Amino acid sequence: MFLYKKLLLFNYTLNRLSESKFKEVMEFDDDGNLKNIWKSGKEAAIKVFKDYRIANGSACTKLYYLLRRTKLCHKFACGSYWFHRHEIKEEFFNPVTLKLDIQKILECEKNRRKESRKRLVITDKKIYTVNQYDVNGGLIKTYLNVNDAANKLQTSKLSIMKICKNKVKKPKYNLKYGEKIKQPIKF
Repeated sequence: MFLYKKLLLFNYTLNRLSESKFKEVMEFDDDGNLKNIWKSGKEAAIKVFKDYRIANGSACTKLYYLLRRTKLCHKFACGSYWFHRHEIKEEFFNPVTLKLDIQKILECEKNRRKESRKRLVITDKKIYTVNQYDVNGGLIKTYLNVNDAANKLQTSKLSIMKICKNKVKKPKYNLKYGEKIKQPIKF
């Protein structure tokens, strides 16, 4: 009975894998010319890569790894570029000539990387103030931040943070975090 259930589960897993892998895969040569349109990634993995196997209930092949990649240089293997059909945008693929514009894709990737490198310049940030209290609980002084308190009290930033978080048993100073205020960042 157990073996029968295991066999049914295995067949079910194979069927589910087959259903999910029936997305058309397009293969282009290194010049961008269409070589083949495969009915599924599974078919291409079996015939071209010859490494299709099932491990832990999922299909494994180098092709699936390539199809998940975003950069064009990572989609090249076995002398071809590999794409899911829905990935190919009309601006890069000319269906009349069945050619992929490799240079245009590389240029778009380069521009996208350049845009992602542009960082927002942050001029200020919300940081907690540090309040110093006397033995009776009266406010003595308020420091702008942990660094300011460490400099004025001539101690380390780490010890100020530990005192504020009540992680020191017998602190030298009675310190607590105050309110969060917007403070300029020094470059």
